[in-house]
Amino acid sequence: MNGNAAAAADDDDAPMEVLAQLVLDKHTDAVTKCRFSGDACRLASTSMDGTVRLWSLPRHDKAWDAFGESSGSVDAARQRNSDTIYNPSPVLSFEWDCKSDQLFAFGTSDGKIRLWNADAKRNVCDMEANGSGGLSRVIALASSPTDPLMVGALATKQ
Repeated sequence: MNGNAAAAADDDDAPMEVLAQLVLDKHTDAVTKCRFSGDACRLASTSMDGTVRLWSLPRHDKAWDAFGESSGSVDAARQRNSDTIYNPSPVLSFEWDCKSDQLFAFGTSDGKIRLWNADAKRNVCDMEANGSGGLSRVIALASSPTDPLMVGALATKQ
């Protein structure tokens, strides 16, 4: 981080500088989550349209070179959309497995959690969230950084 960026980070009123912008225009409804894989070579986006889209982003793409010659407006993701996973209900949560850039989980508005292998392009496991008191939307997922463990947060349907 350069000195100016560090100073701006301390000032709550300082404007944010856009270094790169990706257009995720393949979704047909609101995007609910965006998450980079641990190696930053993939970006996952989820949507109310029931899709999970994986965007392939080479690590040395000029779009991500914050101190390089990027113009601030990059349409890199449009050409690199690699995979789409269709789900019958809106996707509300997403998390990469911290120990692998291959595995991820996503949670849905109907209480499903799906574990997926991005490299094999296949579903690994489906789980049903059984919350008490009408808790059935999977609104958050988190992966342990040290153990093969993932937790989810549930909310009531609205």
